[in-house]
Amino acid sequence: MEEERAPVRAKVVPNDGWDERLHIFRAGEDVDTFALITQRFLVVVDTMGTPELATEIMQSLQRVRQGRHLVVINTHADWDHCWGNSIFADIEGRYAAPIIGHAKTRARMQSQAARDKLAQKQAEEQRFGTVKLTPPTITFSETLCLDGGDLTLELIPTPGHTDDHVAVWVPKIRLLLAGDAAEFPFPLVHHAHDLPVLRTSLAQISALAPAMVVPCHGGTTDPDLPQRNLAYFDEVARHCRQTLDAGSLPPDWMEAANLPDLIGFSYADALRFVDADPARTPTFYQGFHHDAVRVTLESLSVM
Repeated sequence: MEEERAPVRAKVVPNDGWDERLHIFRAGEDVDTFALITQRFLVVVDTMGTPELATEIMQSLQRVRQGRHLVVINTHADWDHCWGNSIFADIEGRYAAPIIGHAKTRARMQSQAARDKLAQKQAEEQRFGTVKLTPPTITFSETLCLDGGDLTLELIPTPGHTDDHVAVWVPKIRLLLAGDAAEFPFPLVHHAHDLPVLRTSLAQISALAPAMVVPCHGGTTDPDLPQRNLAYFDEVARHCRQTLDAGSLPPDWMEAANLPDLIGFSYADALRFVDADPARTPTFYQGFHHDAVRVTLESLSVM
């Protein structure tokens, strides 16, 4: 087992002028998660990557929980969004609550791939040793509305990043909790067939005309983030088309480590395009950009 890293803690993000019913929590570079305080419910949106992080969130929310039913939502089944679920599943536990997610989220969390991912992470870091894969207890396939009295939460399927992804729309305050559908500096897309799906989801949430968009990665509240993500994918596609039209892409481009450089749109170029500070951008976004170029080239090559 590798040497343990510095502890990751769930810290409260100070309110920067948004509706006081929204609480944001940040676990280092792992993920941001949210809580919405409604008249009827305390709604926790995503549970971070470990039961300990989920417990820290609930301890911070103890005062506002009083008199409200606790409800949990999973935006999707990626580890950093739902591996804290187990503290809510014990019906006799302190934080017992229904866990709502897409039917595909439940299926993903029950899969062999999920078990393999947990084994891998547990071998890499001790902090995952207490994780128990705990799927949603209430599932849906289309949309789901949660009436909190003063606020209504609409769970909207927004696939593309993953097949099971949902975003949370709060129409009264025009707040979009985007999960990983939108992201700063840019979202992660895994496969060529996912790219048009993600673009459709970005257009869908942009059409809601939100006043505030809060993704789970990137630390922004920019309402134009979905459109900015679309503009980034457009720019990637423009460079890919130019390179393909010029016939300058080498035959072994699929294996090229410097693929963005081959189309003339390097990682540094991409960060400049989206106005991201390289010093504040986690290094894993370099892989995101590489994947965006790869899947775009794949999709254009088969057209």
